[in-house]
Amino acid sequence: MAPLSTRCRTRSCRRCGSQRKWHVCTTAAAATGHHPPDMPPAADPDLISDLPDELLCAIVSFLPAKDGAHTQALSRRWRPIWPAAALDLEDERDFKAPNIYGGADLAGVITRILSAHRGRVRQLRLAGFYYTPTIIDGLFQHPALDKLEELHFRYRFVIAQRDPLPLSALRFSELRVASYGRCRFPKHLGGAVAFPKLRELTLYELTISESTLGAMISACPDLRSMFLRDSVGLDRVCVNSPTLVRLGIVSPSMEELVVVNAPSMEKLLLFDKYGGPRNVRVMFAPKLEVLGCLSNDMYNIELQSTVFKKLVAISPIEPLQAVKVFSLTAQDYKLDNVMDFLRCFPCLEKLYFMPNRSYWKDGYGQMPNGSPSIECLDRHLKEIVLIYYEGSTGGVKFAEFFAMNARVLKVIEVQLFSDYSKKWKAKQKRLLPKRKYWASQAAKLNFVHRAYFGRRVEDSTREMLSYDNPFGC
Repeated sequence: MAPLSTRCRTRSCRRCGSQRKWHVCTTAAAATGHHPPDMPPAADPDLISDLPDELLCAIVSFLPAKDGAHTQALSRRWRPIWPAAALDLEDERDFKAPNIYGGADLAGVITRILSAHRGRVRQLRLAGFYYTPTIIDGLFQHPALDKLEELHFRYRFVIAQRDPLPLSALRFSELRVASYGRCRFPKHLGGAVAFPKLRELTLYELTISESTLGAMISACPDLRSMFLRDSVGLDRVCVNSPTLVRLGIVSPSMEELVVVNAPSMEKLLLFDKYGGPRNVRVMFAPKLEVLGCLSNDMYNIELQSTVFKKLVAISPIEPLQAVKVFSLTAQDYKLDNVMDFLRCFPCLEKLYFMPNRSYWKDGYGQMPNGSPSIECLDRHLKEIVLIYYEGSTGGVKFAEFFAMNARVLKVIEVQLFSDYSKKWKAKQKRLLPKRKYWASQAAKLNFVHRAYFGRRVEDSTREMLSYDNPFGC
């Protein structure tokens, strides 16, 4: 008989590798959330504080100024983070004043903050309080703003003789985003301004001349987006920029818009459906994909060599191959004229049409026998949106034309001004041909209650320039 072994057999914990005798695995307790009654739960490690200073500074810089300053009270680890973080200052968000006329006091507070803060100033937004030109000039000359990347400034009130914009507001060569509002621009900029890194420019409710706007555009060699709204003095705007991608305009008083040379332009948006430039000329924009909203209030429209008078083509049509999204608004307008634009945009994928004051002309277009087909109807048009549709005979015929001729159509969207009953919507569907006669069997008819893009509030129109399809947002 073999002698009994005197070696003690032990087993190891499968989770942490320790011997199991008298062992309680804290790893298992942490994983399951259960702790023995005599063992306190392990404290969660402070993983955020372990991040490098550069990353913590970047995180804190996105907080409002008051909240960012409060992070210094967390621990010694956090005390040096806020003074070194990039600073974003917004008067309405970060400060309180007894009334809107407290701009002078706020300017003093902001000046003291700029003097005490070690980090760079990334963004400054002054729009909520009353500032005089002298106060603003002194604030903008502060050396802490030399590396400013984003500036939003406007005077609080709009007056007949707008307050002048000090030249110090145009001295920031590191700007990437800038907006100026409710002020009077200097008449002669010459070579006094330079924005080599500016990519987004917004000008609204200004008194500004055509030559000054041209000087601003020339001073921005990397400009990608420009938005102009309700400015005085811009009877004629001439755009010549090799880098401009998006251009948005709201200006009922503008007489002429000329896009002379815009090889990178992809979007041309005219947001005011009841006005806008009287004459629109697009001479060279080969990458233009989104165009609208054109209106029959525009007397003359030239798209390269194609000329439209009151939206009626009066010259041979030269196709614009890049246009994929197009918006049109008109009063007492026949579909026969819409087909001219369909021929002009052979690769059109989305069409938005709205009659002014809900007038739909009873006459509608036909496809004459033997006539050449329209390429966008045969191959590309996937969505048509009828805006402020009210079920008139002309509106039904308009929808019927596209249902019977658009071969790759996916949806006909009917945007209603108010929410109609289900019974009314069912009647409208019955007025159209039966689905088996449609050119595209995959097409759907949808009724939606949505506000037209031209009625967006002023603060959102600038952001709409960045949307892929601003008409459908």
